Order: sequence, then structure tokens, then C-alpha cells
Amino acid sequence: MNTMPGIQVEGGQIRAFTKIRWTHIIPALVVLQTIGMVDKINVGIVMAYKPFQVAMHMVGRHELAGLLMTLFLVAYGVGMPFWGFLSDRFGPRRIAICACTVWVVMLLLGGICSSLGVLYLSRIGLGFAEAAIWPVCNNLTARWFPVKERSRASAMWISGINLGVALAGLIVPVLLTSLGWHSVFFVLAVAGIVPIVLLTILVRDDPKKSRASELEIEHIESGVLEDTDEVPNAREFARGNVFRNYRFWFLALANTATGMGIFGINTWLPSYLTDARHMSMSGMGNFTAAAWILGIGILLWLSRWSDRLIRRAPFGIILFLVYALLIFFSTQVHSIALVLIMIGLAIWVLQGTTVVIHSLIHSFSKETQMGGAGGMMSGVSNFIGAFAPYIMGWLLELNNNYSASFGFLAGVALLSAAAMAVLTPQKY
Repeated sequence: MNTMPGIQVEGGQIRAFTKIRWTHIIPALVVLQTIGMVDKINVGIVMAYKPFQVAMHMVGRHELAGLLMTLFLVAYGVGMPFWGFLSDRFGPRRIAICACTVWVVMLLLGGICSSLGVLYLSRIGLGFAEAAIWPVCNNLTARWFPVKERSRASAMWISGINLGVALAGLIVPVLLTSLGWHSVFFVLAVAGIVPIVLLTILVRDDPKKSRASELEIEHIESGVLEDTDEVPNAREFARGNVFRNYRFWFLALANTATGMGIFGINTWLPSYLTDARHMSMSGMGNFTAAAWILGIGILLWLSRWSDRLIRRAPFGIILFLVYALLIFFSTQVHSIALVLIMIGLAIWVLQGTTVVIHSLIHSFSKETQMGGAGGMMSGVSNFIGAFAPYIMGWLLELNNNYSASFGFLAGVALLSAAAMAVLTPQKY
């Protein structure tokens, strides 16, 4: 048998080896995650904009501002199991398209609203619709990638978070200062059409019903959980119910700190940098964009080693501990340069925990349950994490400084490190 890139010659016959999973599935998921992330966290930048605060009668009302993200995340957490089980039943592609359509409508509602109550309703609807993203991405990853590629695949679509935060930091301040806060919602509603188009054209639920070659399909099927010897208890997990596995619930606990960190930081970092550290709106946006874009590097590096070793929990312990130290002590130093370095590093490390967790879940759940498993894990952790922005706002109101708010995130991260410590001796 002779081989060359993309071609295999066997028994005198030429067999093509396509890479549809990398050229079609991953780009669509990256765009889905990117646009969704801009939609999620734009409110953190918008609520730091003074004309918006005046229009919504929330000047100095930190708890009302935090509620914008908390209500979103409650609906986000509730919706994830719902969309996850639907994606197993009806297919992730169809579910993703339906969810994207709903979130476009919710963004339009946010753009035309004139009261805080209607904006809260828009955020709840948007949170419920965008809850489909994580279970859909995990579901398609399980269907299209062998176990030894899933960490890298997950890292690529998770990098959409970084791209989304960076785009929000660059685009939203410009829209606010040039066209006003209503324009943010209208522009993002139009952008929400893009993933619908890509999902329709590029994605199929079943590799056998796509343009993937026989060789690529064989490669995918050879790496399902039940047939791998590199994950402890793989065959047992592939035949069992993931929700009866206590390791799955420890993973959900660990994911809580990641969700709290991502949404807590993105909700309150703009206000922290502009109010407490006196950065300009444009300076804050540029820093946010740079920090999250550079974080893509650690995602790809970590995922490569994760796939090589098939050991993820030890990485999780280290990442959560380092993140806790950085995020807390960033409020204790006086140098703005040092503050930015510490927060930037904290963001990078926090993103690493996302790759670890969403790679680990593929060690516990069989492919046909991945939508429900991913939805339940992310749903539980995001439902609990939904209260982080509100708690941080309440702590800020109580103490009039950000030390307690960021310290809260650090404390939760220590619990997640402990959860990872339970899985480490079992070689996960």
C-alpha cells in the first residue's frame, strides 16, 4: 500500500482521503461560537456606556447591571439540556439553525426596546436560544472526530470565544460612540444570519451523508470511544449512562468556575478598567481584544498535548490554581501595566480550562449521548454560574471595590481545582 497526502493506493486502486471534518465542520462551528460570543458579552461593554445607563435608569445601580448577564445565564443554563437532548433526537445541524433564528429575533427585540424590562426579556430569550451552541458543538465533534482528535477540534471551535470577545472589544465601542447603543443589537442581529448560512451549506450530521471520502469515514469510526484503549474504562462508559457516572458531575462542578470566570470577567472587566483603573473606552476595548486573541495560542498548544497524552485532569489542576492567583492579585497591585499583564494571563489560563473540560467529557460519554451530556454539563454549570455577575455586582455595591468580586471568582476556581484532583489519580 502506498500513500501520499490526501491519497491512498491500495490493491491498485486510488482512494481519496478528504478532510471534510476540518474544512467544513470546524469553520462553521468557529463562526457559530464567535458570533454567539459577541452576542453574549456585548452587554458588558454597553452597560459601561453612560448614555445607555441614563436611558435605562441604572446609573450607579450595579446590581441591575449585573442582572442583565445573570438573567441571560439562567436562561442559558436552563436551555442547554433542552437543546442537547433535542440535538441527539433531531440532529445538531437542524437544532443549531432553529436556535440561530430565535436569537436573531431576540437581538432585534433588544434593539427596539426602550425600557429595562423589555431588555431583560430580550436577554432571557437570547440566553435560551444561544444555549444550543455548546451541546451542538460537542455533538458534532463526537460525530465527526475520533477520540484522539477531539481536543484539537474542541480547541478550534472554543477559540471562537476568543475571537468573539476580541471582535466585541473592537466593534462594540465603535458602534456605541458613532451610532449609539441601539445599533449594537441591530448589527449583531444581521451578523446572526451568517452561521445559519454556513450550517446550511457546510454541515451534515452524519459523515456518511456528506462529501467525506470512505477513508475519512473509516478514520472517524475507528476512533469512537468504545474502540479506544487509551481512556480508562472506555468500553464501560461507551455502554453505560453518562449521568450515572460520578466523574461526569465532578466535571460539571469544575466547569462552573470556567463559566463564572468567562462571564464574570466579561461583564465586569470593562467597568473595572474604565472606572477603577481609569482607562478610556477605546483603550479598554483594545486590551480586551488583544488579550483574548493572544489566548488562542494556549488553546491550540494545550489541545495538542492533551490529544497526545489523553491526560487532561492534571492540566486542569494547574490551570485553575494559576488562574485563581492571577485574578485575585490583579486587584491588589497599583501598576496598571502589571494589572493588564495579570488579567491577560488569567484570561489565557482560564481558556485553557475550557479545553480541558470539553475534552474530558468525551472520555465519559458515548457519541450518541454527547448532545445530552454536553448540554447537561454546560447547563448545570452555567445555571449555577449565572449568578456570578449578579453576586459580583452585589459585592461591588457592598464594598465599593473590586477585590471581593474578583476574589469570589478565585475561590470558585479553587473548588474546581479540587474536582480535577479527584480525576487525576484515575489517569483522566
